[in-house]
Amino acid sequence: MKPREQITRKKKIGDITYTLEYDSFRENAFIRAERDDGKYMGTLDANEVYREPFMEVKGAFAKGGRGSRVGTRMYEIMAAFACERGRVLTSDTARTDDSDGFWNKQYRKGRAVHECVVSTFNRYSWMDCTPDKKKWDDEQVLTRYRLKPCPAPTNLEGMKRRRSRRRR
Repeated sequence: MKPREQITRKKKIGDITYTLEYDSFRENAFIRAERDDGKYMGTLDANEVYREPFMEVKGAFAKGGRGSRVGTRMYEIMAAFACERGRVLTSDTARTDDSDGFWNKQYRKGRAVHECVVSTFNRYSWMDCTPDKKKWDDEQVLTRYRLKPCPAPTNLEGMKRRRSRRRR
C-alpha cells in the first residue's frame, strides 16, 4: 500500500493566486483561485480515474465571466499537474456550456481529442468521434474530450483576432 501523499502548491499570475491541493488517498486535485484582496475567483476539481491514465475534471467554476482567463489558467495548471502524475487531463461526460466551449476550442485547435463511449450490454468502449455525433441507433452515447498526451500545452488560450484595417 502506498503512503498517503498530500501536495499543496501556489502559483501567482498577475493579481490572482492559484492554490493546488492534492490528496493521494482520495485521488483528488483541487484548484482555488483568489485575488490579492482575498476575493474568490474560481475553482476546478479533478479526480484520478481508477486503472486508467486519466485525470478527469469533475467541476470548474470561474467568476468574472468569459475573457477573464481565470478558468483557462486553472485548466493549464491542472493539465501540467496531471502530466506530472503520468496522466492526461479529460473532461467529464456532463459539461456546462462554458466548460463545453473551452473543450470545443481545444478540439478545434488540435490540442484535444473528442471521444465517444458507447454503452452496449453494460460494457463501455471509448472511440474517437466527431462532436456533433451524439447518438447511434439505439445505443446510449456519452462524449468526453481528452487533451493530447504529455507534455501538457503551456498555453490553452485562444488566439486574439487582429483588427482589420479599413480600406479607403
